[in-house]
Parts: sequence; structure tokens; C-alpha cells
Amino acid sequence: MTTRSLVLALTAISAAATARGQCRDWVSSFGPPSGGQGLNARAYDFARWSNRLYAGGDFTLAGSASGVGGIASWNGTSWSPCGSGMNGSIFCLWAEPNTTSTLGAPALYAGGTFTTAGGAAASHIARWNGTSW
Repeated sequence: MTTRSLVLALTAISAAATARGQCRDWVSSFGPPSGGQGLNARAYDFARWSNRLYAGGDFTLAGSASGVGGIASWNGTSWSPCGSGMNGSIFCLWAEPNTTSTLGAPALYAGGTFTTAGGAAASHIARWNGTSW
């Protein structure tokens, strides 16, 4: 075995060990919707806000919650819709946990290819206050 081959082999072993260490607390409760609590299509972004994990993407089903319109929140046990969601894909989420002079009260922001959020007109960006868009 050459020195280069040995270095490559050790690098691969180290990377595998690192990945195993980072994923040691993985839980299976986010499995497919039919057998678990997962999503029925792609999620493009996640954000943590107001003690919940929010997912944004192309999905219409999150666990037992249907008609979510590409966005749903996870409370550690189950998924919940965020109003009626959007009429297009959500590609990015950003959470502002603090009240600011420019953005106002804490909120979750979503960006994507949608033109409505919760049934109201939205030009590819929307603000969720925890109860409505």
C-alpha cells in the first residue's frame, strides 16, 4: 500500500467515525407519513422558532396534518399546519426571535415561489406571527 492510499483510507475511516458520532441521537419518528411522522415530499429548509421546528418545501402532508401547503411545525411529538400554507414551494425560512425596530415582533419568514400565504396575497415572501400569515 502506498502512502497516498494509506492516507486516503485513514481519511475515509475518520470521516465515517465522525458521521457516526454526529448522528448517534437520530430518531426514527420522522419516517414516511404512512408509517411515521414524516413529510410526503421535499423539505428545502428548516428553522427553529418559538420552541418549534419549522419545515418548508414542496410537501402537502406532514405526519397526520394534511393540506399544509409546504410549511408545517414540529413540536417534538407531532406536526401542525401553519394556517393553510402557501400555493407554491418554500425554499427558505428565517426566524427572528427578538423584537426589532425594523421588523417588529418576533416572527418566522418564508421565501419561495408562492403568490399566496394563508389565502392572502404574498409576493414570494411571507411573515408568520405564530397564528397567521
